[in-house]
Amino acid sequence: MNHKIDTSNHSTSFVEFVAMMAIMTSLVAFTIDAVLPALSFIGNDLRSTNPNHNQLLISMVFIGLSIGQIISGAISDSFGRKIVVYYGMGLFILGTLLCYISTDMPTILAGRLLQGLGLGGPRIASIAMIRDKYVGDSMARVMSFVMVVFIFIPAIAPAAGQGLLAFGSWRTIFLSFII
Repeated sequence: MNHKIDTSNHSTSFVEFVAMMAIMTSLVAFTIDAVLPALSFIGNDLRSTNPNHNQLLISMVFIGLSIGQIISGAISDSFGRKIVVYYGMGLFILGTLLCYISTDMPTILAGRLLQGLGLGGPRIASIAMIRDKYVGDSMARVMSFVMVVFIFIPAIAPAAGQGLLAFGSWRTIFLSFII
């Protein structure tokens, strides 16, 4: 009796895999760069006392990302890639919701830190999944496709953020992160 489970319907194609890895990796750049056109609007709305404090919205994502990658890497190696992606995206969404509802700078900065912590999971897990699935030239090919998307996102994210500002407030940008 053959107990082998047919997983052919559940495997991803090369294009789907590359697209998923590119999206998980590029979410970091989109989260940082889409907010750039809204920094002054956020500062004004949340009554920031110093315009330079608005730049902390960028720094907090980087701080969270650096810590999140260290934690997520260890968890990913111990418990698997999928759980790190799920919890990371959950933490990212929680941080995004906190940013969306914030009424002062400390709250939005805490939300941005949570976003960065959460983004560490998908970012590190995507690279690990590529290394798990491919080796040598195949791995380099996948990584090059992912990096093309990753490099393209910072070019379009500020324009996307500006476009979202045209249709709503700066909170619309955070809403787009969840979508």
